[in-house]
Amino acid sequence: MEAAKLLTDRQLQGLEMLTERGILCKVNSVMIPASTTDISSRSTKAVKSRGAFLHNIMPLILRGGAWHGVWPYGSAGPTAQELKALQDSCEAR
Repeated sequence: MEAAKLLTDRQLQGLEMLTERGILCKVNSVMIPASTTDISSRSTKAVKSRGAFLHNIMPLILRGGAWHGVWPYGSAGPTAQELKALQDSCEAR
């Protein structure tokens, strides 16, 4: 938890430093069902308050490979409806 907080703090600090210098910044996030839904609205608020012009929330896409069948959050990424609902809830932030 300590390492994750440090990483997040540094990323947000870097975002602030870039936007203060007039650099346009877009932040990408991946929606993982049952894992990121609750934190995405807070993330949107955090990145927009630090100057990001866009917070792009993309779906997790599982297609074979090392994670196939062993991904701990279920066997599929979000449905189109789940993704749209999350994107819409974050849009007004």
